[in-house]
Amino acid sequence: MPETRKFAQGLKRKGTASKRRESATQAIRGSLYSTFEPVCIEPVEYEAYIIKRQSEIQHDTLRSLLTFPEDDIVSTVKARDRRTTIDTVPPEASKEASGLFVKECIKTYTSNWSLIEPKYEQYASDYLHLPKGDGSAPPSLTEQVFEVDEEPDYEDDVSGTQKEGVTKLGWLYKAPAYGVSGLSIRSFKRRFFHLKQLPDNSYILNFYKDEKINKDPKGAIYLDSCIGAHVTTKARKYAFEVRMQDQSSHMLAAETESEANEWIATINLALQSSIEAQVTQNAKLGKFMDFSLEGDSSIEHIKSSMHPELVKYARETDQKNTLARKEGRQNLLKLFPDFQDRYANKVSGEIEPPSVLKSSRHRIMVGCKNISFTLRGVVIDGADEPVTNVMMVYILCLQVEPFFVTIALYDIKMMKKISADLHVDLNHPLVRRMIPKRAPSNTKRSSVISEEERTGEPTLQIVDKEWIAYPKKGIFSVTNPHNDIYLVARIEKVLQGSIKACAQPYMKSDSDNHKTAAKVIPEILSFNYNSRKTNFHLHAHKPNSLMLESFRGSLELAVLKHAKPACQRLGQYRMPFAWTAKPLFDNTHGHINTNGFEYVYKQESNKLAQEDLLKFLCDFKRPEKLAKLEIIECELQIGIHSVPTDLPNILTSSYIPVKPYAPTSSPSNQSMTTPEPVLEVDEFLSSSPSEQHINMELTNHCYIYPKSLNYDNQKTFQKARNIAVVAEFRDSDSDGSKALQSFYRAPGRPGNGPYSSLASAAVLHHVERPEFYDEWKLALPTQLHHGHHILFSFHHVVVDTNTKKKESTQLDVGYAWLPLLTKEGRLNCGDHPIPVAGVLQPGYLSLTDQLALGKMVSTQVYNANISRQYVSYQPQDSHHGEVKWVDGGKNLFRVGLNLVSTIYTDDKFIHNFFESCQRLSTSTSEQSIDLNAIKSLAAADRSELVHYLPTILNQLLYLLTVEGITGDSHTTTIKCLIDIIDIYHFAEHDKVIQQYIKYMFVTAPWKDYKSKTIHEELATVAQAMLRPSATDFLTANKLLLHSSFIFQIILKSMAQHLIQAKKLKQNRSERFPLSFQHAVQSLLTTTTTQIVGKWKSKYSEVHNANVSLAHFV
Repeated sequence: MPETRKFAQGLKRKGTASKRRESATQAIRGSLYSTFEPVCIEPVEYEAYIIKRQSEIQHDTLRSLLTFPEDDIVSTVKARDRRTTIDTVPPEASKEASGLFVKECIKTYTSNWSLIEPKYEQYASDYLHLPKGDGSAPPSLTEQVFEVDEEPDYEDDVSGTQKEGVTKLGWLYKAPAYGVSGLSIRSFKRRFFHLKQLPDNSYILNFYKDEKINKDPKGAIYLDSCIGAHVTTKARKYAFEVRMQDQSSHMLAAETESEANEWIATINLALQSSIEAQVTQNAKLGKFMDFSLEGDSSIEHIKSSMHPELVKYARETDQKNTLARKEGRQNLLKLFPDFQDRYANKVSGEIEPPSVLKSSRHRIMVGCKNISFTLRGVVIDGADEPVTNVMMVYILCLQVEPFFVTIALYDIKMMKKISADLHVDLNHPLVRRMIPKRAPSNTKRSSVISEEERTGEPTLQIVDKEWIAYPKKGIFSVTNPHNDIYLVARIEKVLQGSIKACAQPYMKSDSDNHKTAAKVIPEILSFNYNSRKTNFHLHAHKPNSLMLESFRGSLELAVLKHAKPACQRLGQYRMPFAWTAKPLFDNTHGHINTNGFEYVYKQESNKLAQEDLLKFLCDFKRPEKLAKLEIIECELQIGIHSVPTDLPNILTSSYIPVKPYAPTSSPSNQSMTTPEPVLEVDEFLSSSPSEQHINMELTNHCYIYPKSLNYDNQKTFQKARNIAVVAEFRDSDSDGSKALQSFYRAPGRPGNGPYSSLASAAVLHHVERPEFYDEWKLALPTQLHHGHHILFSFHHVVVDTNTKKKESTQLDVGYAWLPLLTKEGRLNCGDHPIPVAGVLQPGYLSLTDQLALGKMVSTQVYNANISRQYVSYQPQDSHHGEVKWVDGGKNLFRVGLNLVSTIYTDDKFIHNFFESCQRLSTSTSEQSIDLNAIKSLAAADRSELVHYLPTILNQLLYLLTVEGITGDSHTTTIKCLIDIIDIYHFAEHDKVIQQYIKYMFVTAPWKDYKSKTIHEELATVAQAMLRPSATDFLTANKLLLHSSFIFQIILKSMAQHLIQAKKLKQNRSERFPLSFQHAVQSLLTTTTTQIVGKWKSKYSEVHNANVSLAHFV
């Protein structure tokens, strides 16, 4: 290994200066750390200090600043702001409700806001947030623009001269700087020169080795002390010298004589311009200084004058200037930027009460204006009684039969229906009269309409039933708009036969028919409005034989003759006819597509299911796919608009008027015109929790969807082809029970009023395995029990009648039923395949114990072909034989239920939790709550958790105060509470949590000193969960993340407890028991320990906990 040289070794040694610096630094550090040591100082116990010197403070004039105010918190009750004119909860709902979940939901929707407002909170912050006497907000910082007289500035002249300075580039030969006597041609070096002007108007002559002048120059000749440039003949040809004031000179030479002369002229010109700029600058500067001195001394000169008028003028001028300076002057403290920012954050951070409607929803109003077909005829309404002399009949060129329109929204992204149906009747009053209002008398199972009101039936409040009989406008809500949402319209007509045969006249355009109608229309004599009747009529004389003969040969008359008896016999039954669709939005930003429907397509009898419609909509943007569909000559006119904020006469989906609401006139006074009603349509939200919102008003609907009936292989009935499905809602299966009028009656259906006791589906002609697309809207009662069920009746409708034989309109071909509640008491939602019975016996609900699951349990019947068992239950008091199941008891009928309710849930975890709480509250003996029901609550559907947020949180917090509950139950309850808050947090509903704390949370009533309180139980359990010895680290981290919820609930519960127990006037140390004070102290200690120990690994959780703890303290 080579030896290190002594010189290199010496380089590594520290010098004397380095050693001195190091020793001085160590001495300073040692003196600082050895002299000052941290001292732990306990904070002053201010309350103990006040109590100790209470007698002195009472006589102090500033005692209000030393003591705590007794009225520092105020409990206020704020009326709930409702968007409807009346409460959405029915008047008798609270009395009818018996289930705990229903009661708590009703309590949530009817309770007013409960607020705890610190009276002096505005004085608890820094000086920036102190209230102002007049209560006005600080002025905003606006851009100030001032007008200043323009004065010439010498700097502008300097910059102008600079821009016009002399410059020159070129090659020259330069001699060395020493004397001229020893120069020779070889002494000159070729250099590249650059003449330019400096900022002070002087010039410099830089020279470089090459033409790259962006580099540092080789040298420079400053021309500020230059006398001039002159030609010289010394040392070299074409040479010139640049003479300086110190008698020195720089010898330069050019290639040619002309170049030498150009350089000499340029250098002299630069020197001359520099001198002129300097003179101008000095002149401007002197003038500016003289002007300033003159302006400042003018007023002082006047003041020193002995003339009284001049002195008075000077005094008035000073006063005017003082007032002018004060005019528009703003408070500089409030213009401080920090104050502006904090005030803006404070104002924007105000928590508003929860709104009923979600702000992100897009509300679209769809109005149906008219439906017209190319096939139009003359409806003749003859007088019922004979008229003497001239018989008058009413004729009008209208549609020859009634049509009915149903509108809904479909989303092809999610492949589902996203709204309920809006039923519209656009028929003329004369056309509506073709259908009788009540079902024919020969209908065997028509529900009897009872005038007396029964328990569980919906009632119409305020709104006139005649006014809402034929609505034409609806409001659809869309939470997530995009261009794959379609507005679909289905068109139906009265049952007359097959779709193909009934649609054929509307698919042809016969010019002869229009010529025939053209001959009759001129015979119409006049148009008159009869105020004594509700319909419009055209008056004409009795048609002559020529007119009637021409009509008998027309297609319109043939269709009319066929439609009239069908409407009289089968007016309560519908058949599919046509459909159409259009995109509702142009883009994903909610821009509404206001175009109408382009084409109307004939409905295919084998593609009625919702899945088939969604397939059509997927191909709707592909014209080659739609070219195969048959088009009906029809025009359906609609109007699509955004809902204005002040739109009057809006009704909710439960027929409750929304503000503003203009009461309609009485039915007897028809001369007054009233605006049309606008119905809100229920939205079927997706399962995304972020798109959900909490329920704030009562809605209680169940949508029923009959889907299919398989009668291909049944041998029980001979005739079962034109099958109609009729549904009834009953509360008992006993003999003689009647259906409740709970179905929403669609316009044009038989009956009076907005509710009906039955609902029927569209009928397919000569089909033994029909599919259905209908939607029935059912108003559920406030309290359901196991007797409530839906009874389905299947009828063979006789369409083709023989005039010689009097046949019944319909024949019964089976019955099916579906209980609304399962054995556990939950709503029976979803798809259900159910069997069909041949006859209906009293007590039929007991025949199928597991009907909700579509299973049959049998003890007597066995089918050898299919290894499956079925029920055959006979009540003891009945003398009927065994029930006869169609096709051996197979599940032939398929039906679906969709719940849109704010007082019922189909989630089993939420249902089990409230059922367990109800058993605990109604039990007379000591019984502990089911811990599994609490633990599984966090596993409930997240959408349902968001919907019922206030109700669930209220019940969880109430469990902490129930007597007989053990500590394990409290720990489980707090864990479940934190898990649910975490779900709300990740669903971006933090604002809803704050709204619940401020407006909806109310602590449990306090009875005596032995009663448990929410704030004490929360503090006790929370500090135990945050102890270092606790093993549930995941829950502890969640508790730190959402500690603000725990601290805010504790604070509000403490305040409400003091007001309930009337302890505000007691000493602050005596308001709460020592156990609670120790619990709070332990909670603060454990939280601080967690913050110190986890600030690196769990920064987000620790940050939230630190801020929450600071606000709490």
